Amino acid sequence: MAKDLAEEIRQSEEEAESIIQDAKSRASQMLAEARAEAENSLKTSKQKMHRKYRETLEKLEKEAADEAESIVSKGEKEAEEMVRRFQDRINDVADWVAKEVVNRYGGPES
Repeated sequence: MAKDLAEEIRQSEEEAESIIQDAKSRASQMLAEARAEAENSLKTSKQKMHRKYRETLEKLEKEAADEAESIVSKGEKEAEEMVRRFQDRINDVADWVAKEVVNRYGGPES
């Protein structure tokens, strides 16, 4: 009977050791899987954020280019309008400058 009891205790201890080893093995495997999943999740999140950053940047660059084009176009129209408004004065000043240069430095006949 003592021999049977000792054998039962030994078997129980072996079973307990086996259960502990199995639990440690499963815990280690679960930890490795959780780490891999966390790394994949982090990688995916980084890729999504980088993609969103690029898309936002491209959108803002397009908006800026469109706005710049509008501003340049408006400036060109204003400059053309100023040239039209002052064309007579520009021609008069150009004639005056040409006459002054000819009078001061002589014409092509000199």
